[in-house]
Amino acid sequence: MTRDGFTILAMGYTGKPSSETDYVLSLNLHRRHLDESQRGMVAAKAANMKRGKYKRESIRANWSLCENDISIAKAAEKLKISTGTIKKAKTVLKKGTPTLQQQVEKGEVSAAAVQIYS
Repeated sequence: MTRDGFTILAMGYTGKPSSETDYVLSLNLHRRHLDESQRGMVAAKAANMKRGKYKRESIRANWSLCENDISIAKAAEKLKISTGTIKKAKTVLKKGTPTLQQQVEKGEVSAAAVQIYS
């Protein structure tokens, strides 16, 4: 405990490198109380997989998804929201003003409301 009465908790990660994103997302979801639109914004930023993005694992052309790529479906599963919520949040990120994006991230406006009024 610090002099000001705070307890500092430091945690190390010892899992697989490909699971780091899952670990960080689970810690943040546990620590923060985010509404659906806020989780949608997190998922929209985390879902980075490009359509058709693959890597070759061997000379025989065995293709698999890159370990660090996160699909919309995987992000939805991890953040316990629908893929539709993520798509709405992606629209906010793509077409919304920075102020509007911040309002959705803070929970002041829902991503669904932005869709209705845009």
